[in-house]
Amino acid sequence: MKIGFHSVLLGLASCIGIQQSVVASPPSSSQQSVSAESPEALKQQFSIALAKQEKQQVSILQKKLTALFSLPPQFLDNQIQISEKILTRIFKTDKNLTPKFLDYLYFEPINTGDANLIQEMKKNLLVSFLANEQAKIYIRQTDNSEQFVQALLERGAKPDQIILLSLDAKGIFQKIIEQIHQDFPNQTTFSITENRVSLITPSSEIKPRLALANMMFARQFKGVEVDDFSYLDQARENLQHNNYTIRYKTFQAMLEGLN
Repeated sequence: MKIGFHSVLLGLASCIGIQQSVVASPPSSSQQSVSAESPEALKQQFSIALAKQEKQQVSILQKKLTALFSLPPQFLDNQIQISEKILTRIFKTDKNLTPKFLDYLYFEPINTGDANLIQEMKKNLLVSFLANEQAKIYIRQTDNSEQFVQALLERGAKPDQIILLSLDAKGIFQKIIEQIHQDFPNQTTFSITENRVSLITPSSEIKPRLALANMMFARQFKGVEVDDFSYLDQARENLQHNNYTIRYKTFQAMLEGLN
């Protein structure tokens, strides 16, 4: 009987040991592969590779994302080139350089008590509107956005021309895309200046915003031009600095526009 009892205990211990090893065992290689190859993981890896300019890794991940999102062969190449140009372009902040022939304006104010910065935001918005009085104006809602709406109305903007939205930049760009489909039914290709969008954002955010917008519009249309008229919330010379963080943020925004 004692032998039988010990045998039972040994059997139970063996079973418990097997169960513990199953619970504690790491994910299988196939499970790890699924996680590593998910769209979000691939986009993050690609953003890092682009930011670090790791050509071999960029090539590998570009092929994977092209297949995953069923993109045309040169699509990502084109978007990467656009984003690289965004990183080195000279941004428009002077009123004499305000973009014209615009169909849509995107305005992103920031919450601040700085009277000079508020005036700078208001100036760029009004200059853009007065140069493009028929444009639809999309404003990202903040605690102080109503004063900008009021300034536009005082300068002759129509209430139905102004769209105030509690969405992030991606959500508002999607609304502009939907409006383009309504304004230009059955048309997805545009000639030069036929369909233009301008982004009025803080200069600290203009690079990722342009990269995101260009990707989103390119996914839907051909020929939609995205221009900028940012206001300075930092020293102008900072716009010329492209460290790893800025590059990563810009390419991350670009890839966020894929879906």
